[in-house]
Amino acid sequence: MNLSGSRKDWQKESNTRSIINVYISALSALRNPVVALPSLIYFALHILIMAIYLNIQSPALHSFWALFIRGIAPEIFRHYPHHIILMQAVLGRFDILLDIFIHIIIQGATVAMVGSVLSRGNPDAAPSFSLTFKRYGHLLAVSIISSGIIFLVLNISEMVTGALIPGGRLIFAGASILAALAVQGLFVYTTPFILLEGEDAFSSIGKSSSLACHSVILTALLVVIPFILTLPSVLLDIKAEMISFRLSPDFIIYNHIVGELLQTIATYLITAGSAVIVIMKRTDLLEQSDEMKED
Repeated sequence: MNLSGSRKDWQKESNTRSIINVYISALSALRNPVVALPSLIYFALHILIMAIYLNIQSPALHSFWALFIRGIAPEIFRHYPHHIILMQAVLGRFDILLDIFIHIIIQGATVAMVGSVLSRGNPDAAPSFSLTFKRYGHLLAVSIISSGIIFLVLNISEMVTGALIPGGRLIFAGASILAALAVQGLFVYTTPFILLEGEDAFSSIGKSSSLACHSVILTALLVVIPFILTLPSVLLDIKAEMISFRLSPDFIIYNHIVGELLQTIATYLITAGSAVIVIMKRTDLLEQSDEMKED
């Protein structure tokens, strides 16, 4: 990829055309099939966990799943269709742990391989995962901090909305989504800065926030467009229990699989897109520095 030519185009483009080119670059990286490997592994992990939840009847597992829903007796997971109806709530909360501790490995390997494609055109899974594990402590620190901030923001939004607008669940939901997207936007570039620039956890947060604030519209598009992609599944999740009673409880299973697939695609777009933007901005700064030296 000709980053010099891309940089000149970057400066002339609107934000809309820029984000389109970011996604084109991210998707073009998939010409090397190994780039998709981390995302496929994470998708397969979710499907495996769902299969374990649905098919392995074990008192120990039932007690484990019951930890994720307050006031639920473990015995309920032995009965059809209750265990299917509860699947969304249980696995949704279990996913929070996966996202904090495991998903950062997937994101890191993806960023490393996309960075290799843009720089050398020769991605390799083993070095990418190796680099991610070496920097895991920094990635984990950022993951815990961002998750904590999102949790805090959501709780504050709920308290404020509940106090000012009693019964305003729809307003709270909208405010929560906007708040979570805003936090995601501030942290979206941390993984590329940690893996591609060698920054530590705290400096990556500062640089990511700075880049997000200097490219507000581009960053907003980067996080909002993939969210819109997952929105149909999110809306179906809200009504899944009612739909399952009218059609079949198995609807929840199919919706869960589709939701995980859409989430995998959306996450790849954000992760790879953030790497593309950081590399483009870095190239821009390097070339500006070279031009100043020549002057």
